Amino acid sequence: MQVESTKVLASLGANIDLKVDVGIDALTGQSAADYPNVQPQTASGALKFLVSRLLYARDHGNDLHATLGMPPLTNNEIPGLTPDSVWKQTSDFIWAWDAAIQDQLASGDFGTASAYQLGRGLAESYWLLDPTAGADSPRSWQHLLGANRIAALTLICRRLMPSLGTVTAPAVEASLASWAQIAMEPDSYVNPRERLGEQLLVWRDLLLTQRDPTTFVAAKELAKESRRIGPLLKAYWQELFIGGVAAALLGVSLFLLPHLSGAVLAPLSALGLTATGLGTKAKATIQSVGDRVRTELAQDVVNTAVLVMPQHKTSSGILGFGTRTASEETMVPAYRP
Repeated sequence: MQVESTKVLASLGANIDLKVDVGIDALTGQSAADYPNVQPQTASGALKFLVSRLLYARDHGNDLHATLGMPPLTNNEIPGLTPDSVWKQTSDFIWAWDAAIQDQLASGDFGTASAYQLGRGLAESYWLLDPTAGADSPRSWQHLLGANRIAALTLICRRLMPSLGTVTAPAVEASLASWAQIAMEPDSYVNPRERLGEQLLVWRDLLLTQRDPTTFVAAKELAKESRRIGPLLKAYWQELFIGGVAAALLGVSLFLLPHLSGAVLAPLSALGLTATGLGTKAKATIQSVGDRVRTELAQDVVNTAVLVMPQHKTSSGILGFGTRTASEETMVPAYRP
């Protein structure tokens, strides 16, 4: 997974259209001298160099430099390779490259820059997280998934809705809202960081591979949810009331207006109130209400399906979709535009 992710990121960085694979010396705090024999002397090459060293430092039997196209480790290099030291160098490099990418994309298309900011914000909520950090730390739960960052990511989701899709964007937004609640009291949940990692994979599938969010939902689950009339009435009583009124108007237009006397019908016709006109308007209203209710009901099911939540420690666990478990009181209601 790490090697695959590195190759994908390096390939995307080297994309000639994006123009973000800058020279190593152009990165803040980075020097080409720190990456001996790396070709090309660009950010993508430096990334593969660091990851190959990081994997070796974590598992000395796992030398993957050749797989990533990097020079072999030297005898002088090996003694200084510790997981902490290489990870610090890697995180410093990622910070510098991220700054350069943002500067480059800021002068390009708005959609490209916003898409990068969304992906970056979601990713670093996991990889930058230190579960032991205090609330004031930039690596804490409260900062990475706090109100300010969640609001910013939500705004980007809404701006990118035409590109992400009218189902995908609200689903990501709803899951962010749920994780914002978890981040307020992470110690109240079982293995929240591990579950956040699983959530990140779902976000990746939705945003990077453009997976259809409805594929997370089994057909039987959608059919089962659609039969729950109670929550439907509670959530959409206004729409259903409008639909009922429209249906009543349709009945009136079909059965009463054609039988009205000429003295009554003439003024109504002058105002454009005919049986055909009222019937057409009522049918359109009923159809619109029905379509909206079906769409939002499907959105609610998708939101639940793509949400990966840790189990609350005080809860026995309420089974959701697949392997996703959650405490009922932390669930976020359906997205309402």
